[in-house]
Amino acid sequence: MSSLVVLLLTAIFASSGAVPSEVVVNDAVNVAVHSTVDLRSQLVHQKNVIALKNLGPADLNSYFFALNEPELRVIVFNNEHGRKLPFKKIEWDSNSSFYEVTLDEDVKQNEKYKLSCMITYANKITPAVKKRTFDEDQLVKFVGNVRFFSPYRTIFHHVEYLLHDPFLEVSKNATHLESTKITYIFYDTHTYAVDRVVIVLVKNDAFVVVKNIQRSIDVSHYGKIHVQDEVVIENNGVRLVGPFSGGKMKATTGWFYTHLPACTENIKFFDILGNNSKTQVYHFIDYITLKFNTRYPLLGGWKSSYVLSYDVPVHEYVLMDEEHYSLQMRALDYVLTDVVIESAVVKIKLPEGAQIKRVILPNSLTLENEGDGSNPDEQIIVLKGVNLFENYISNVTINYSFNPLYMLRVPLVISVLFEGAFLVVLVGKYFVL
Repeated sequence: MSSLVVLLLTAIFASSGAVPSEVVVNDAVNVAVHSTVDLRSQLVHQKNVIALKNLGPADLNSYFFALNEPELRVIVFNNEHGRKLPFKKIEWDSNSSFYEVTLDEDVKQNEKYKLSCMITYANKITPAVKKRTFDEDQLVKFVGNVRFFSPYRTIFHHVEYLLHDPFLEVSKNATHLESTKITYIFYDTHTYAVDRVVIVLVKNDAFVVVKNIQRSIDVSHYGKIHVQDEVVIENNGVRLVGPFSGGKMKATTGWFYTHLPACTENIKFFDILGNNSKTQVYHFIDYITLKFNTRYPLLGGWKSSYVLSYDVPVHEYVLMDEEHYSLQMRALDYVLTDVVIESAVVKIKLPEGAQIKRVILPNSLTLENEGDGSNPDEQIIVLKGVNLFENYISNVTINYSFNPLYMLRVPLVISVLFEGAFLVVLVGKYFVL
């Protein structure tokens, strides 16, 4: 694409909507930007290392990072030592947004500052064709802005695309080409530069997504917390059509791995048809790994489901101070590597008689309900989330009160029932005699 076309696209984009009033761009310049875009998994990981320079007389204490990619994403900013930098998101339009990053030091005139931006995209790699036959490779494509989209002028920009498999086609001439790496170098890039590149490649990996996960956490003060995950997964790759052959299956699922707490007990794995014996458990110091396989391999467009249940000791996750308790455990734990969870529902059931005082939620989930009103003594907290990936694992904290004498209720009821039955038998036997 010629530089004239790039300028035209940029002008059209910049004129499509006014920059938000909160965005006050300081007199700075991006001296050098090194971007690495990792296309080796179904989630795209992009790292931008930015060296900026303050050209104005006033101190620079914030930096505006712009993004014009509509796909789902998780973004993190760090300084050059790896410490996180706080930021505020400012919406521009449906596809674009600004991020005002607060720097951890004031940058004086003519001084430089280095920061990095880590972005993880979901659904950025998509099928290049709608369907394929059994023997054909799976073709996928990546579409992205090869230029550095920024409200500041960029003097030097170096971008690399890392591939797991050799590419078939790339829409823009590269500065340097290798079988598994595409490199571009740009000088003096103007503000809000847009230049789309399309990379078509063979990727015979299954594109697995978690369509739905329903997680139940049953808290019992008798010693165990029971956890059960009902998971529906689907291969979102190119759909398979036509007859099967005896050759090797491409773009299909194999072994899956999930990680459980080190204190996990009574692990059970089964699907809708019953127990699935294709599982292996590996014990490590800090965690347990469950290796499993679905009952049949998932080809493009196929889905399956499974249920994973286990117990963990209550004392590992519930802190106690007289009648005040605090449950602190992961609302959602590790499911599968590099997948998007499209829908998640977490139901946390507290012991009967518990009274909820406070709920501290993870950022990825929202509180939907506290009990359904059917049983006033039973407290159920329902959390929901959509399109979760990358850093969705975090704790939920529930502070509640509970009278330990309530634990005697069930044993007393059972004892009374047995005593009553015993008396009925005695009385009945007396009258019979």
